[in-house]
Amino acid sequence: MQRGRAGSPGPPLVVILGFFGGGAVRTYGGGVFAWREDRSGVVRAVTDRSAGVSTGRWAGLNLGAHVDDAPDAVAENRRRLADRLGRPVVYMDQCHGAEISVIEGVP
Repeated sequence: MQRGRAGSPGPPLVVILGFFGGGAVRTYGGGVFAWREDRSGVVRAVTDRSAGVSTGRWAGLNLGAHVDDAPDAVAENRRRLADRLGRPVVYMDQCHGAEISVIEGVP
């Protein structure tokens, strides 16, 4: 199990690929939908590809640093998402397995 570090005000934001309910949904526009988890207080968000700076195959709001997109474009897309949400965003690499990660705060 991996643990995050505390040090940022408010709960971290976790970017996920699906909607699992919990809490009221709030639409921020520009293809970003976010909600606060009632029990944990964690803010979750789902994005689409609009409103980003990536071009070509990854055109739009590509947030994946693991693909062939330009690193500067991914960094700018991630900055834009954090600005739109008003808080830092925690990114994790998806893998299929039995291990979990607990994020207790944003470093």
